Formats: sequence, structure tokens, C-alpha cells
Amino acid sequence: MIMANRSGGGRQRYGADTDQSAEQPYGGRARLPPPSPQPLPPDAGRGPVLRHESPDPASWTGLEFRLVLCLHSLQLEPEALRNPRLRNFVLMHSLFSEQAGISELDTCTQPLPKGQGDLQLNYCVSYNLLAGTASSELLGALQSADELLEVKLMSTAAGRLDMSGIAQPGTLQTTGMALLPLADIWAGRRGDMLQERIEVIEDSDEMATVAILTVSLVAEAALRTLRQQQQR
Repeated sequence: MIMANRSGGGRQRYGADTDQSAEQPYGGRARLPPPSPQPLPPDAGRGPVLRHESPDPASWTGLEFRLVLCLHSLQLEPEALRNPRLRNFVLMHSLFSEQAGISELDTCTQPLPKGQGDLQLNYCVSYNLLAGTASSELLGALQSADELLEVKLMSTAAGRLDMSGIAQPGTLQTTGMALLPLADIWAGRRGDMLQERIEVIEDSDEMATVAILTVSLVAEAALRTLRQQQQR
């Protein structure tokens, strides 16, 4: 689920290092053009909450009611590469509770072996904010002030995850986390994130940077629709 902002200790290092981005296949920091105002399609609230997407922004549709999250690549810091506890890694997030009918397997990447350079993730999903209980659940979280979307870096010995394995205690161990500024987009303090590089902070008292995650979070138009629905 979305988690509250943690003040102090450098935990707010999200959206950082955008000028250090490597060459980016879909236009780097360029912003998506805002969709033209138009009535929502009659079937906007139908179907499942989560849908898998291509990482190419040109293929994304329904942005006036769909929030898109893409995890493009991960670059591990030298300390993480030397860490024997970090074997294969998984990136996992949780935007909605399981009551929304979302499988935990759909909220994470499959395990990848650690290595040098930009490790391609090619993970991309969208959330229909008008489907089911998604709107009420997200509004409740956003209105609790300074909410951030957490992406966890997990270590695992598994070569592949399935429903039985992911439920076993100890299969996934948290190594670090990145915090995405969803509340800032909701409040209009910033726009969408498109291929931005953010720090993954170690899950320890040292809170060192263990990796750089390249991520897209496109939510501005969908959150605007959510606000309009709330005001009716």
C-alpha cells in the first residue's frame, strides 16, 4: 500500500539524479502531452483494476483514468554487487490491497541475477482508478497527507516466482526501497515522471544508496479525474 512520508534521514531522496540518466529509448525526461479534455468512455470503470502494459508511452491509452507505473531498469551500486546476501533480485510495489482482486505476482518483477550496468526490467502496469473500489481506496490514502508510493528491492534465492513460492516466509527479503512522489502529483506540486532515475535506499540504519532505479509514473491526468469525481 502507499506509505506515509518519512521525514529526516534522507528518505525523501526521490526523483533524484535525473541529469545522470543514461540514454533513454522513449525520450528521457520529455513529458507526455496532456490529453484533450473529453468525456470518459462509458466503459471506463469496467474490467480489472490492473493491466499489464508495454513500456512504450505511445502505446498507453486511457490516461484520463489509468495510472501507469513502469520500472525500466536498475543499476546496482558497487556495495550491492559485493553483498553476498543480495543474490537474485525482485522489485515489488503495492498500490492497492488484495481486495481489489490484484495478484501479488502482478505487482513484482520476476527474479533477475545481479550484475553490472543497467539491468533491464521491462515491467509496466496500469491501474484503472475508476474500477471496483480503487477510487475510494486511493482517495483515502492520498488524503492522509504526504503519501508516497513505495517500490521495494527484494533479494531471493528463487529463479522464478509463482503463487505458492511467493507466499512462503523468507522467499523475499527486503534490501532497499525507493519512494515515488504520488502525493506531489496529486497536489500539483510536480508532474508525471517519465524515465526518471531515483535512488533505492538501503533498508538499514545507514540508509546508503544501493541502486538507481529508472522509473515512469504517469498519474497526473488520472488523478485529476479522480479529484473531479470526488467533487461531484
